[in-house]
Parts: sequence; structure tokens; C-alpha cells
Amino acid sequence: MASNPDWLRLLGGLSLNGLLLVTQIATDLLIADTKRRCVAVLLRVAGCRTDGEGHHDAGTGQDELAAMANMSRQTTGTILRRLQADGLVELGYRTIAITEPAKLRAIVDV
Repeated sequence: MASNPDWLRLLGGLSLNGLLLVTQIATDLLIADTKRRCVAVLLRVAGCRTDGEGHHDAGTGQDELAAMANMSRQTTGTILRRLQADGLVELGYRTIAITEPAKLRAIVDV
């Protein structure tokens, strides 16, 4: 560290990013409404929880999303099918794609 002071600055930035992520995870899990919690976790996993437009791949399946949102697979599947019917997500084999991130954020931020 003494030979390259930039490493300390980068380490501090990395630590801050980790703290922000942990705070966002805890905040999402404290949402009592299952639909809002599911959508919040989906947006975070896809990397568009606070901003971003267009098509985003969540990179996870329904089982993993259910576990991350602390919900049953059945409840998660019901929520995702409703979101798909509304045109907000696209479901595939072990994939969830977000098509309308701004509308999903509006659900979470009610």
C-alpha cells in the first residue's frame, strides 16, 4: 500500500460499494409486500434497481429469485406471470428478462 497510494483509494471505493450493496439488499428484504419485494430484488439482480432503461437480463431463474427474495417458488412464479402478462418481463427457461425497468421501479417506489 505504501508503494502505491492509489490502491488504498481503490480499496476504500470497493468497501463503500460493498456496503451500499449490503444496505440495498437489507432494504429490499424489509419490504413486506411480496410483489414489491420480488420486483425490487429482480431489479437489483438485473443491475437496474435505481436507473437504466431498455432490456435487462436478470441472469437468474425463478428458483434463485425466490430464494433471494425470501419467498416461495410458487408465490414468485405467480408474481412473475402477472408481470409477464402486463408486458413488464419476459420469462424463459431459467431466465427472466426485464423489458420495462422504469415501470417496475414505479411498483417498488409506491
